[in-house]
Amino acid sequence: MLSVLAQRREREDLRFVNDGVVRTDRFTHLPAPIFDWLSPHFHGLAPGFHSEPLEFQIRLNVVAGIFVILGHNYTCWLKFKGGKGIATSAGVLAALVPGALLIIFTLWMIVFAVSRYVSLASIVASLALPFAAWITRCSVLLIVMTSCMAALAIYKHRANIERLIKGTENRFQPRRKDGPIAAEEKPR
Repeated sequence: MLSVLAQRREREDLRFVNDGVVRTDRFTHLPAPIFDWLSPHFHGLAPGFHSEPLEFQIRLNVVAGIFVILGHNYTCWLKFKGGKGIATSAGVLAALVPGALLIIFTLWMIVFAVSRYVSLASIVASLALPFAAWITRCSVLLIVMTSCMAALAIYKHRANIERLIKGTENRFQPRRKDGPIAAEEKPR
């Protein structure tokens, strides 16, 4: 929601609103990206903590988690063009497979630190997710779920993959304190 307000402030065409964290960071000079980053985590975390870890309850948690991610990725008030679901998926993973989340978060941090590409780090972490679930001895259901989550995340990053291949993807650059965003940091 903060990104919608930020884009109204920037007078952009709201048909192209994306409520993702990276986009919010580019448009606001407030701590809005922090709230936009934390909010989907809590949405994703909620389905996993409502019940005891019985097999039936785990299945319900998986279904609820999938719907939370789909609801974020295909938001109805954004004409079903929501975010990429990485932060929301992290919340779901924290509730259902915390060990696998720790592995892929560490991998995300390493790739991001080396490349400065948020999208590349997210794609690599998504690719590693089913393997991390397998390494942490998750059930077959959770491995299948994490495989579906990874496939969806990679699908949602297809434009980023094309830009990475072409060499036109924006790297993360810390905001300059002396003024507006530099030309190379502005979104397309």
